[in-house]
Amino acid sequence: MRRVLWLPFLLSPSCLLAQPAITFEPQAAVASGLTPGAQVVWFSVARESSEGVGTIVRRERIDVADAQGDARFALDRSVPYKSIWVAVDLASGSSTAATSRGFPLREVTLPSAYLLPGGGALQTDAIQAGWDAVEALVVRTKAGAWGYSAGRGGTSDEGGGGGLLRFSLDRMHSLGAATAAPPRLDPADLLILIDPNEMILARGRANGGKP
Repeated sequence: MRRVLWLPFLLSPSCLLAQPAITFEPQAAVASGLTPGAQVVWFSVARESSEGVGTIVRRERIDVADAQGDARFALDRSVPYKSIWVAVDLASGSSTAATSRGFPLREVTLPSAYLLPGGGALQTDAIQAGWDAVEALVVRTKAGAWGYSAGRGGTSDEGGGGGLLRFSLDRMHSLGAATAAPPRLDPADLLILIDPNEMILARGRANGGKP
C-alpha cells in the first residue's frame, strides 16, 4: 500500500493568506486580498487631459476593507488610462501596484541612494530622487501614512535644483488620522515614489527589503 506523507506546513495560516491585488471597474479601482476590517492606504498618480490641457492628478486616502478583504476607490469619471495605483494593507504592511487596463506598469527597485539618513545639516531623514518631479508616500505598518509632492527647483525642493530633488521626511503631510510625519525612517517603512512625468514607480523598504 502506498503511504502518503502529509506536510503540515502546507496548511499553515500564513501560507493561506491571500496577497493583495488591484483590479479595475469602468469607474473604480478595487483592491482585494486585504485584511478584513483593516485600514487600506490608497495612492494613485494619473496624467489626465481636459480640453487639450494635460494635468497630473494625485489621489490618496485611507479606507477600511470590508469583511471579504476588499476595498473600492470609486471615481466620478472613467479610470484614467495613464494612471498608477497602489494599495497598502496597513495591518500587514503588504502592498500591491497596478496600472489601468492596457497601460504598462514601469516599476523599478527603490534605489538605496534615494534615502538620506539625518545628520549634520540634515535635521531629519530625507528622501531624494533623480527625477524632475516626484509624488511620494511613506507607510508605516499599523501606524499611518504620509505623502508629499515635489518638483525640482521649486519651493518643495530642498536640494535647490542643482542636484537631486530632495525633501525632509518631516515635511510630509499626514493621511487620515496619522500623527505628524516622523523625523526618522523605521527599517520596515514602505516607500513609494512615482515619477509623474515618465510614470515610473519605485517601491521598497527603508532597509532595502521587498515591498
